Amino acid sequence: MLIGTQVKSGFVGHNPVIHDNVTVADNLEMQHDYRSVYATILKKWWNASDDDIAVSVPGNFPQPDLFKQTGFHSAFLNVPEAVIFLNRSPVQPG
Repeated sequence: MLIGTQVKSGFVGHNPVIHDNVTVADNLEMQHDYRSVYATILKKWWNASDDDIAVSVPGNFPQPDLFKQTGFHSAFLNVPEAVIFLNRSPVQPG
């Protein structure tokens, strides 16, 4: 979850279809890889270079449009313009 004055409001993605006969062993289809969010934050908020992003987040991931404006803001050091909550659930083998 991203919150703050420089984060675009709303949801990214669509509501998942959850069938009536779902069990705890079923998984929802993944819409967004957490690495896409990481890459977007690095590129559009921290102005990281493509080379730095490639080292930090190996692979090629789409970067969703999450921020009203891009680039590091000095006010970020004093006032949270964007507070970033990232929760990556471990992938269960199987």
